[in-house]
Amino acid sequence: KCCFRIATFSCGMNFRRIFFVMFSSRSYYSLISRKTPIPTEAGHDEAVERISLFAQERKLSRSMVAYCLLRSDIVSVVQWKELKARFYQEWLDLKARKREKQKAAEGGPSYYVVKRDRLGSALLNLMDRSLSEGTITYTKASKVLGVKPRNVVPLLRDVPQRGGL
Repeated sequence: KCCFRIATFSCGMNFRRIFFVMFSSRSYYSLISRKTPIPTEAGHDEAVERISLFAQERKLSRSMVAYCLLRSDIVSVVQWKELKARFYQEWLDLKARKREKQKAAEGGPSYYVVKRDRLGSALLNLMDRSLSEGTITYTKASKVLGVKPRNVVPLLRDVPQRGGL
């Protein structure tokens, strides 16, 4: 029966320092000292649960934790692919649930839909092209569009492109 333990590992040069700090907590050492293996076939849900808990406590991606377990030879490539596929599917399901919840919610369109309609596609296309060419800054575009600089990108995100350029 294949099992793996969550153990100390580093995932390349960039993550070494992060994991050193991350694993210096008491909860991690108590997790390691128990040395309770996580079954990956029969108890696949338990493995996902432990990885999820580990990642959530440290504000990391579950996929990254699974990848680092692969890099440290704690899980096999097959197990990693299964975990990665499951995490991806759960993420897609979460996005779909949020989308359905947004559709079911009462109320009108979002702020950006209304703002795009009021500004018009010609001005939005001009600002989008000017920003991509670098002829205008986000601060100046925000003044023209009447939004804060951080709201320029979300406002221009779904702008239909005009012409064949």
